Order: sequence, then structure tokens, then C-alpha cells
Amino acid sequence: MADAQREASREAAPYVPQATDGDALRLTTERLRSLIDHLQSGLLVEDEHRNIVHVNQRFLDMFGIPVPPQQMVGMNCSQAAEQTKGMFTDPAQFVERITGILARRELAKGDEMTLVDGRYLERDYVPIHLNGEFRGHYWHYRDTTERMRAQAQIRALNGELQERVQELAQANGELERMAQQRAQLVSAVAHELGNAVAPVKTHLYMMKKRTPESEQGPMLVMGRNVDRLSLLVEDLLIASRLHAGKFSVHPTAVDLNRIVEESAESFQEQAREKGVHVELSLAPELKLSADARRITQVMFNLLSNALKFTPRGGRVVVTTQRLAEHAEVSVTDTGSGLSPEGIAKLFQAFSQAHDPAVGAKGTGLGLFICRGIVEQHGGHIGCTSEGLGQGTTFTFSLPLVPAASASRLPVAR
Repeated sequence: MADAQREASREAAPYVPQATDGDALRLTTERLRSLIDHLQSGLLVEDEHRNIVHVNQRFLDMFGIPVPPQQMVGMNCSQAAEQTKGMFTDPAQFVERITGILARRELAKGDEMTLVDGRYLERDYVPIHLNGEFRGHYWHYRDTTERMRAQAQIRALNGELQERVQELAQANGELERMAQQRAQLVSAVAHELGNAVAPVKTHLYMMKKRTPESEQGPMLVMGRNVDRLSLLVEDLLIASRLHAGKFSVHPTAVDLNRIVEESAESFQEQAREKGVHVELSLAPELKLSADARRITQVMFNLLSNALKFTPRGGRVVVTTQRLAEHAEVSVTDTGSGLSPEGIAKLFQAFSQAHDPAVGAKGTGLGLFICRGIVEQHGGHIGCTSEGLGQGTTFTFSLPLVPAASASRLPVAR
């Protein structure tokens, strides 16, 4: 009974044809041909007699062959190199290369060719062997025009960049030479001025001793101007040493608060005359290893600038504080303030950050020297401002001296 049911079931089932090995091979071949036909590279397959077995449309487009790929199958390519050599900028080299490849039947990759129409092609060649026997040729062509043009543009840009770099290097060298000449000139002028000022001060001193006090007015004016000239000479000499890398400081054990207090006291009379209030807010115990004379010079410069650019009724606040291993000094005024562009020019030699109409003109060396002094101590100096009319804060920091080291340092006198 069971056998009869199985027989009836087979008779009722629909017939489904089974794929043969030949069908599977044919399907695989069709898929490969479709893949090859849609590649962006040009492909040509020849048998051992150089008859075309397969070619894709991209190959025909590359060489301007106006027939469909199917019509090319079976055609012989023995004379193809001679027939197409005129398309290349070096016809002889094109023919010679193909002849050599065919003679050697060895793998060749990345042959570059330039066409007369401006295009670039890259070619690979693979000899086909089946079961140890040579059975044909495989040619693979890629259009590399865009890549080659991009590389040419990159080379051109690199060439231009190298030219600009050389020009900048020359310009930088010229600027360095000019800066060195300027530093040498400043140093020479400063020394000559110093040599001229010294005898003038001596003669003024002698004249004052021989002149009644009631008649010394003109001499006092001359003395103040000679003192200003002496300060200018000193600034020029320091600036030239900073440029030359020859500036040095002589540190001793100092009390930073004492330097700040004495500096502020020196400007109290000037502040009262101008109607500007000077305030101090000092942190305790700020011991430094520093050149007291040079730090005093920094304070004088910052206080002088603060008073110069602060109007009557304004304030100048000087604070000190301890920050980890550094002491920080800030000089804040309610004066004319600075723009971001003005702040960017600060601390440069011979630079004027303020509008000359706002305050008296200076040499443009003061803050440059301040930076050099502070950095020589291992510190940092900077400036902040909310903008024009919003006041300015100058801040510099200096390394503190550990208690164990402070006792071994010489004391400033």
C-alpha cells in the first residue's frame, strides 16, 4: 500500500528540470562577461594566435573603435600596434614595447602612455596559461588622465611653493640682516650719546656749584633734560643687548612687595598732581631671587604708562599675589585701554600701541625692555584690556624662591 502511494505521488508532482554542469558554467560565464563589460577599464582577451576572444565597450571607446564588442570577436590583432601607433605621442616606443611584451610573454604592470589628444593611459599585460600551456593574452587599459593632470598640477603647485619658500627665506634673511644692522646702529648711537652726555652732566654739576641758587633755574631745566637723555641712552643700550642676546641680570634675595611699595611711592607726587589715585593690594611674604634694580625698572615703566594714559579722577591699582611657585604683579588702570590690534603690537621694539593723541609719545622701547627683563628672570609678562576706553591691566610673573634656597642668596642692598 505504501509503495503505491509513493508511486502516485511521483506521478502527480510537476516536472522540474535539473541544471547541468554545462548550464552552471554558462551562467557563470555570462555573469563574468557582464561584469567585464561594465568595468571602467578597457579589457581585451586574445588567444595564442592573437585572435580576439573578448573585448569590452570601454576598450573600444578608449581607442575610438566604432563597432560593438560582438563584431570584434575573432578578429586578429597582429597588426593592431602598427595601425594605432599614430594615436600616441611616441609611436615607435609604443610599437617597440608591445613587440617586447609579446616576445617575452611576461607579466607587465603600469606601462604609462601619452596620447596625442592629451589623454594618459596605463596598461597591464598578463600571459594566459592553461595546464602549463600558453593559451593567450590579457590586456588591461586604464584611463589615468585625471590622475596625471592632478599630479601635474600638484607638481606645478609644489614648484611655485618652493619658489615662494625660497623668496620668503631670502626676505627673512634680508630682514634679519637689516635687524642686525639696526641693532648695531642703535648700539653705536647709544654709546656715542653716552660719551657725549657724561661731560655735559659734569659741567652742569660744576656750574651749579659756582652759581647762586636763585639763578639756577635754567640749569635745573637743563639737568632734567640731560637726565631724560641719559635714560634714553640706557634704554637704547639695553635694547641693543637684548637684540644681541647679551643682556643679563644679577639676582639677589629680594622682597617683591618692598620693590612694589618703593616704586609706587616714587610716583605718588606725580599721581597727586594729575589727580589719579594709586592703590596697593599686596600678598604677604613674596621672596624672590631677582635683580632688584631691573625689577624696579619694570615697575617704573608700568606705573609710568598707567599714569600717562589714565585721566584725572582715574585709578591705578597695583596688586601682588602668590600663584603656586610664582609671584604675580598686576598694574591695572582705568585709562584709555587698548584694542586687540594694539595689544598685538605691545612688547615689540620701537612699537607704539596707543594713539599718539591719547598720551605723550615715547621711544617704544619700554615694554620691549620689560619683556626682556622678565623673561631673563624666567618669568612672563602680558597685557589684557576690554577695549578702548576700558582700561588696561599689565601682569608679570616671577619664580618664587624656596625657603631653603633663599637663605643662601646674597641680599640686595
